[in-house]
Amino acid sequence: MRKGFTLIELLAVIVILAIIALIATPIVLNIIEDSKESATLRSAEFYIDGVEQAVTLSRLNSEKVEDGQYPIMEDGNICIGKLEDSICKIDESIQGSGYVLEVNVKGEKPKEGTISISSGEVSETELIISNKDIWTDPFTGNLAYKLAPGLYDKNDKLLMSWDELNQKSEKTYGTNFKDLLENYGYNGETEFVNSIIDDDKVDEEAKLVISDEVTKIADSAFLYNDNLISIIIPDSIESIGMWAFSMCYKLESIKLPENLQTIEGGVFQSCEKLINITIPNSVTSITTDAFMGCKSLKEITIPNNVETIYENAFRDCKGLTNVTLGNNVASIGNSAFAGCESLNEIIIPSSVRSTGIDVFYGCSSLTSVIILDGIDYIADSTFAGCKSLTSITIPESVRTISGWAFANCENLESIKLPKNLQTLGTNTFSGTGLTSITIPNSVTDIGNSTFSGCTSLKEITILNEDLEIDSSPFTGCTSLTTIYKKGSTDGFPWGAPNENVKIETNF
Repeated sequence: MRKGFTLIELLAVIVILAIIALIATPIVLNIIEDSKESATLRSAEFYIDGVEQAVTLSRLNSEKVEDGQYPIMEDGNICIGKLEDSICKIDESIQGSGYVLEVNVKGEKPKEGTISISSGEVSETELIISNKDIWTDPFTGNLAYKLAPGLYDKNDKLLMSWDELNQKSEKTYGTNFKDLLENYGYNGETEFVNSIIDDDKVDEEAKLVISDEVTKIADSAFLYNDNLISIIIPDSIESIGMWAFSMCYKLESIKLPENLQTIEGGVFQSCEKLINITIPNSVTSITTDAFMGCKSLKEITIPNNVETIYENAFRDCKGLTNVTLGNNVASIGNSAFAGCESLNEIIIPSSVRSTGIDVFYGCSSLTSVIILDGIDYIADSTFAGCKSLTSITIPESVRTISGWAFANCENLESIKLPKNLQTLGTNTFSGTGLTSITIPNSVTDIGNSTFSGCTSLKEITILNEDLEIDSSPFTGCTSLTTIYKKGSTDGFPWGAPNENVKIETNF
């Protein structure tokens, strides 16, 4: 009888065990991570219960806690009073107004956050436990959480908190967490700056280089960081959270990681000195308020992988002169480029299927717009206030031009409407510089005041014999002399817009 395994059998067993390990390891890690998440949420729930018990005891001691929002102190207790320099101070001028509400609870307490109390119960909360930012979801009422502001490694270990990132100068953090920055942190002019360096590797032009150890930049990590001038982010970074660099008023340049997929909401909002930035080809969406208020930003290229540009993404980028949209952009959200008053021209690719309202509202330097075939709807106020606009190409795919779409485009003297157009909305061309226009046979609906205030408009041609229209679309068209209407004048049940206008039916 044979004993033991042959070499081939042994190798086969090893291979099988390796496959099992590969399958099992992620599952185990996920279970561990889920357990950590559950434990963090339980700690928050225990703490909320402890707060409510403390409120009840306070009432028994004749210290009624009024409804309101109160700060959590470093020891986990609640400050019912005035908070100054992490000390709960009692305002002695108001009787019974200030005291510390002691919260007794087993487990970890938060060291910061706020608690909202209503009728003796916690109605809303936002607190930080185990580096998790936990808050009450306003839609479900349940607790939700994300990583607290800071930098994290691949295991979600906090490497640097928001407070540390916003400390004054002479400190450096990297793989080895060195203490003093003596040679690399001086910007060559006036002051030291914060730095996170990868050992001794420092880019001469960068004031901050993040270590490869960091894999996550959490929400609000550098929010309001007044020291940050320039930053290089390594390709180890997998995600950059919302508002991560928002209000970094001195930030001039930044290098984004090559594998980044999403430019999150508000991530660079109001970075007023940011001049240029390269969006990696890996990015697929640019979310709400991402670059809003970056008034020094000069040009932007949207990579071909980007499918969605969300609302206000580049709103009020007043210095933006050039925008190149990738060939896969399918949706542009409300006010995405509104207020970009230096933008000269734009080409909307055929991939775009929908745009929100006010997309280019107030782009006062915009002179030329080309919309490639694909979109079927020009939304409300899309180009309103583009007072320099002189040329626009509208594709045959467009069926509706909505209200105020070109309102107050005072230099727009002519426009060719697509032959399949069906609807012109309210005030679509009000206040424009149009001198003449032909309304295609396909149009079945013209809204109120469509051409109101077009003081240069002299003649209109209407090709649809059955189109009924009253005088309101032409209010204030003081130069209008002739309306050419196919068929008869039956479409004008109230007659001509004014006594000086003649309606021609034979032309």
